[in-house]
Amino acid sequence: MVGLDSGSQWIGGKGVRRDRKMTNTAGKIHQCPFCQYSTTVITNLNRHVRTHTGEKPFACPHCSYTCTQKENLKTHIRTHTGEKPYICPYCPYRSSRTDSLKNHMFLHQVRLERDHVWTGRRGGVAAGRGHSSSVKMHHCPYCDYSSNVTTNLRNHLHRHTGEKPYACPFCSFGFATKDRLKTHIRTHTGEKPFECTICPYRSSRKDSLKNHMLTHQI
Repeated sequence: MVGLDSGSQWIGGKGVRRDRKMTNTAGKIHQCPFCQYSTTVITNLNRHVRTHTGEKPFACPHCSYTCTQKENLKTHIRTHTGEKPYICPYCPYRSSRTDSLKNHMFLHQVRLERDHVWTGRRGGVAAGRGHSSSVKMHHCPYCDYSSNVTTNLRNHLHRHTGEKPYACPFCSFGFATKDRLKTHIRTHTGEKPFECTICPYRSSRKDSLKNHMLTHQI
């Protein structure tokens, strides 16, 4: 189902859903020619139609990246300029994206919870500093995951928040961990550091080399 924009409505099997800003349906409704989406705002319709046509009219002046929305292009251009206008009020962290800053703020929330709640891998939660387990654990606020390594928790949180702070310098891809970024960059540079000891095969990925080695065992 297509998400609703401001001033839009979606006609589904259970009737008509209207935005709160709409007081009636007397205004002109712009209908998508491909699906049931409709809106009173023509720019919303133009943006929506691109999800069907695949048109990407906004082009980056620095690389071949194109996108469907001007705001997405502005965000992408910051990967070239290095501009990071969104600042964390608690630490030196800066970001080029508002959603990345919001996701980062969860880390401060986790640290606050860590100071008051410690937990073991199999034990329950103990409140207060005077009731800690023998190993200090960092607990995920979204699920039961916990770790005694802060960086492990940070990488895990990206699965919930969707944050991808490691951006490729060659294209628009972003990644949740630095290791995944390194692996991806090799698709641009052509680097293949993993060599087969039996034949000339080389790979950019360690797991690909392991799979290749199985062919020699057949």
